Amino acid sequence: MLGDTLFGTSSFGGANDDGTIWSFNTGTGVFAKWHDFSYEDDGSHPQGGMILDGINVYSTCYVGGANGQGTLWVIPEPSGLMFVLTGLMMLLIGLKRDHSTL
Repeated sequence: MLGDTLFGTSSFGGANDDGTIWSFNTGTGVFAKWHDFSYEDDGSHPQGGMILDGINVYSTCYVGGANGQGTLWVIPEPSGLMFVLTGLMMLLIGLKRDHSTL
């Protein structure tokens, strides 16, 4: 949570059925969709936990992005805009995608 706002993701759904980022304000009861993922542009199927550093929300997408192997993204609070920080690549032979939290 950042202040009164709880952030989360859905792995499916949204405009492209590639997942969404959403928020829920516990003080006002307002639900908002922040972002619709798009496989090639910014990744697809967000999974794992979110990291909140007090002003930013960070997480990953399992697949998609520039390399097709996922993305690391951030929402700089309070802008509401989502930015891809980098495309992920599997660099080691035998490295598997991990569904665990960050």
